[in-house]
Amino acid sequence: MNLRLIIALLLSVCIIGCEMNEQPVEEILIKTEEAPKETIEEPVFKNLFYSGLGKFKVKFLGDPRVKLDPIQTEFGEIESMSFIYERNIIETYMVAYTDYPSMMVDASAPMALLQGAKEGSMLDGAEIDMEQEIEIKGYPGLYFKSTFDGIYSEYKLYLVENRLYQVAILRDGDYATPAESDEFFNSFQLIGLD
Repeated sequence: MNLRLIIALLLSVCIIGCEMNEQPVEEILIKTEEAPKETIEEPVFKNLFYSGLGKFKVKFLGDPRVKLDPIQTEFGEIESMSFIYERNIIETYMVAYTDYPSMMVDASAPMALLQGAKEGSMLDGAEIDMEQEIEIKGYPGLYFKSTFDGIYSEYKLYLVENRLYQVAILRDGDYATPAESDEFFNSFQLIGLD
């Protein structure tokens, strides 16, 4: 994978002004499953990746690598779980989630936290090409595109109670095509929230 994409992806996991703790990280390979039959209301995607603990499903084109990264905050150490699929040398797909202490989330406006996550996911000097408030199942979100030194990043961030989800495509040279972007982002669904 291109070194610039690796650096951008690793930095994108460090969010809301948190610093990475330099400890070894275990990597685990998790297999995708064939999607079960869905109701008519939800789109059906084959080969969905399910994370029961993460409470989401998404379509990766292959098996993602899973990384657990400790993050130091003013409230203590928290963990960020990342699921990363490298399609090829120039294109990477990612879903990450981080659970923040409730007191941290309760002390801030949701959009302020999402803006902080956006700033934390971007490299210094990156330019925002577009930004839009979104939502998923009534929870607030933020969609944005940014560029830096030939790396094109497209993110959807969601704040679901005290959990921050980052859904992203990073590419070297240009954004993913609209069809590729729509297929990946539209396949992301929250599960087990009832």
